[in-house]
Amino acid sequence: MNTVKCQRLSELINNTWTILMRERKNILLKDLETIPKFPFLKENPSQINFSKIFTPIQLVSSKSNLVVDENFDDIKSFQKILIDEENKRILIRGDAGMGKTYHAMKILHSWVHDDTFLDNCLLLYIKLGAVQRTASKESLVDELFTNNFKRDSCITKELFQYFFEQTECKEKMILLLDGADELKYEDSIFNDIVKKCNFTIYPVIVWARNWKIRHVSDTYDFVFDINGFNERQLKIYFEKFFNEDNLPDLKLPFYHNKSHKKLTTNCFHHDGKVIKKSDILFQMLKTENKEVFNICNSPLIACLVAGIWEERDTNIIGTRYSIFDQSIQILLTKAGIDSKSNDYTKILEYCSKLAFENLLYNKEISINEIVKKSDYIGGLLIPVKKKSSMTQFKDFTFIHIFFQEYLTARYIINLYQDSKKNESMIQSLKTYFDKLENLFLLKNVFSFLQEINYKVFSQIIEENENILMVLETDQRIIDIINRRHSNLIELESISLPTTIINIIFNSYKRNIKEINFKFVKINLPNFIEICTSQLENILEIFKINGGIEELLEIEIVKKLMTKMQKLRVLSITNVFFNGCLELSSFIQSTTIEDLTLENCNLQKCSPRFLNMKFKCLYYFNISENQFEGKE
Repeated sequence: MNTVKCQRLSELINNTWTILMRERKNILLKDLETIPKFPFLKENPSQINFSKIFTPIQLVSSKSNLVVDENFDDIKSFQKILIDEENKRILIRGDAGMGKTYHAMKILHSWVHDDTFLDNCLLLYIKLGAVQRTASKESLVDELFTNNFKRDSCITKELFQYFFEQTECKEKMILLLDGADELKYEDSIFNDIVKKCNFTIYPVIVWARNWKIRHVSDTYDFVFDINGFNERQLKIYFEKFFNEDNLPDLKLPFYHNKSHKKLTTNCFHHDGKVIKKSDILFQMLKTENKEVFNICNSPLIACLVAGIWEERDTNIIGTRYSIFDQSIQILLTKAGIDSKSNDYTKILEYCSKLAFENLLYNKEISINEIVKKSDYIGGLLIPVKKKSSMTQFKDFTFIHIFFQEYLTARYIINLYQDSKKNESMIQSLKTYFDKLENLFLLKNVFSFLQEINYKVFSQIIEENENILMVLETDQRIIDIINRRHSNLIELESISLPTTIINIIFNSYKRNIKEINFKFVKINLPNFIEICTSQLENILEIFKINGGIEELLEIEIVKKLMTKMQKLRVLSITNVFFNGCLELSSFIQSTTIEDLTLENCNLQKCSPRFLNMKFKCLYYFNISENQFEGKE
């Protein structure tokens, strides 16, 4: 082929790549033009332009030298990271409702509207909770194509596949994988992309919940944590929600409900001055309802509070948990179910029963005509399996655990209010409450009970006083128990009494593969005794950094290495041992691959302490210790 023909072919390919990007952007332009202000109903008349509602979110760098402050422009920084050939994997972690999906949408929105942002790149977005079993490279192409291009598009699957397989395109195609914690299939190729650092040549940005992704965080070049809104960002969000961000700020006088009279949909007046509705809401929460104000750091909760405020003409958020009751009322009303109708009562009773049985007994959520009529409780029930032309939704879950816990509390209240009719159910519930670990799983349910119906709550705690102890327990312990399917216990800067340790182990059914403690106050010899007796053939990783106040015998290190049959990683840092262990025989391990004893006060130990035999050790760290003796 002569030079002219080569040049023409090159121009044709470049033009085709431009068409490919343009088509993808056109599709996104329609998808991201507006979004519902109230986030659940599909048919929602209250729509808002995406760019007018998105608010910066606290983003903290947890694995890089990148300095992050309140003015951190995450989108521009991502561009800097991605154009560096050494940095191809970015992880964004955050709890439910903290804004992970909106953050992904912001990146896509910036790419569509800002020609300088990742120009000449193609961004491919996948919601991982909806993907089918995708085990091969061919099925990967299918999934990426069907989720990013339409059937009537000018871009064919064959054309997309051509570019996807070209080596020179590896820097141009960026995979945005949202909801890695919702991926259902272990053998999916997406699971390999999420967990393995060298599995794909394409740059990858992954969003996932903290507890589900921590064990593979080390495979990423950059890791960020989404911490929701700070006070400044929450105020900005309320302004955007009520379309007031272009209105001038006026100093708000001391807030009092009765001192403000309604003027318009979005504004109020006080002494002749126009005051923004968002200012009234922000100040009311901050001064009169601190509990609700604090949980508004979650963008999901902030959205619900603002939505209720707008729908109900203000002055309606009386308690921390009333936002869930009122949200359900609004959602069902928008679905055509009046709150005073018999259908409303039936829907609420049935869905409360579903929430209760699924939360306590892991019973599958079954859908009947009542639920369908309510548009799946206004969108609170969502499918966890993809719907295709061949199959129907089979599995459903609640869009947020808070709503399920609220409905569970309502169901328990109904049981106790008709105790004679429900005597057997109540007895079964009491038996469930007898297990202490079950109480921890229901901490938020008990908080709802206490708020909604104190009479029923009082009756329940009379029967089981341990509930009060659970309500006073640090929320981080509750979160650990709720994550019992993750095989990982990770805690930082907390006290951990033996009673709680046993509860955690029982809730995990002793299926714990990794323990990672940082500055956790604990009786370490007792904890190791529990581990060696209950996790001998299970535990693979044991890491502890500080938190132990007393001097310990080095014998416990020997016990861990010799007793734990599957222990691969043992890391003890900033834990001080007392004196030397005179060994009558070698410490031997056939499983340990990584051993760290850093800053452990081993200065009195002779070199004989290092007489250890390992079959597969590849990393050994005893830094920050001063060894004595010449042996």
